[in-house]
Amino acid sequence: MGGPSYREAKGGDIQPQVSGDVRPQPFWQARYYDFNVWSEQKRVEKLRYIHRNPVKRGLVERPEDWLWSSFHHYLTGEEGVVEIESHWTATRREKQGIYPTVRRRDPAQEPRPSLRDRAGHPS
Repeated sequence: MGGPSYREAKGGDIQPQVSGDVRPQPFWQARYYDFNVWSEQKRVEKLRYIHRNPVKRGLVERPEDWLWSSFHHYLTGEEGVVEIESHWTATRREKQGIYPTVRRRDPAQEPRPSLRDRAGHPS
């Protein structure tokens, strides 16, 4: 059905890139795990969980009060601090004449840059 989860792909551990610290560190905290979302029902469940986290932790009184939350966008369609892909953003782009395209990369001609390269770090 789908590909492996991130945790399965990474084997649960990664080598940190912090200089001087070469011990393998778990990517996920012991009680956390990744989860592939395959249904709309599960997507909504996880989105609600994410939106309620700042409230549960006492950081804000309401989900829409959290600056970095996508809650307000999903509620109103208005843009926030972080752009969210939704039918509203897709409609806005289409009105501007911007349509998503997929370009397949030929791995033989264009070597894929490392994550370090993409982040703008010197080698």
